[in-house]
Amino acid sequence: MMGIRACEAPFGAWKSPLTAEFVSGSLDCFEGAAVDSDGQWIWLENRSSKSGCAVLVREGAQPGSNPEDITPSGFWRPLSTA
Repeated sequence: MMGIRACEAPFGAWKSPLTAEFVSGSLDCFEGAAVDSDGQWIWLENRSSKSGCAVLVREGAQPGSNPEDITPSGFWRPLSTA
């Protein structure tokens, strides 16, 4: 599979692309995660700053780079109209 970066490390010592600071500090709500066909992490974020819209996000293309939105801004919709 292309895009998978393999490395050997003792159990629990591997470096995750999702840091604790990223998950706990910058997301309003982390809904779930998956790995796409290129081996990159993707997840759903609910953003209160965008009226509670859900946005699909992918890890950065290069190690250490910022995540990028997959959902174009024109397609964001509130999760609830109530």
